[in-house]
Amino acid sequence: NPTSKPTEQPSRKPTGQPTINPTEQPSRYPTSFPTSFPTSQYKEMLLYLTTDTFPGETSWKIEGIDGTVFEKNNYEKENELYVEKEYLYKDGCYKFTIIDIHGDGICCKFGSGSYTLSWGGDVIRESKFEHEKSDDNQVTEST
Repeated sequence: NPTSKPTEQPSRKPTGQPTINPTEQPSRYPTSFPTSFPTSQYKEMLLYLTTDTFPGETSWKIEGIDGTVFEKNNYEKENELYVEKEYLYKDGCYKFTIIDIHGDGICCKFGSGSYTLSWGGDVIRESKFEHEKSDDNQVTEST
């Protein structure tokens, strides 16, 4: 039953029910855009990256001609599949670069790492590499 007169001091204990299924840990990075396609101006870019036995040596970036840069370089789990998602302008021109800073690549000698890059649902690059791989990809909406 509510009181007829409110208290002067706020209570120290929260009111309400806790979240039924809270996340175990908050995400490290905010998403660049909402999780669904924000408008018809963007397409989804997915990178499926399987790390080798030295995941901390692997990094990647996508650079747009407009100066936009997306990058990641803090992989921690060995031989793990990571899925990275970004939304990019569908008619942009982008350069994708993936690097192993030690120079031994993500395949072959120290594990069987690899990556697949897709753009709007179409695979545009699949590879294993032994140092650095870089591609300029002109991506346009086909009509």
